[in-house]
Amino acid sequence: MIIMFCGPDCCGKDSLMHELSKTYNYNYYMSPRSPICNIVYDRIYDRVKVETTHFTTIKKLLQMGAYFVYVDVVPDILWARAQAKHEPHIDSIQTFKAHIRIYEKVIAECKEKFDNYVHRFIRINNSGDLVIATKKLKSKIAKMREND
Repeated sequence: MIIMFCGPDCCGKDSLMHELSKTYNYNYYMSPRSPICNIVYDRIYDRVKVETTHFTTIKKLLQMGAYFVYVDVVPDILWARAQAKHEPHIDSIQTFKAHIRIYEKVIAECKEKFDNYVHRFIRINNSGDLVIATKKLKSKIAKMREND
């Protein structure tokens, strides 16, 4: 099983991935940065665009049966986490709101481009307790796997 995470800075992608990995006894491939992240941050920072390559990678991952997990956190909590971590590139809560809007746009593009994306996409809220979010995510993955 392949699980690709995406979401704005400070949403807990790494923490959620590591916690989920433990519950699966480290048997599956997981990445805290999916190609969706690459597309989003290329747009945010106006980097050299290689979106075609990233979308091709998403298509290949979907063909391999990968799941894409968007880690959702309310902007106020993202901002508090960024301040606690002294993230210099995040200057306001508005920065997070802008990043979230771009994520939503890229996710919508994926849903339009790939017929099977909707069946491989999971949104999980990580605004609260990490253990609870992990249990909910594992449950959502199990339900999706039943339908495969």
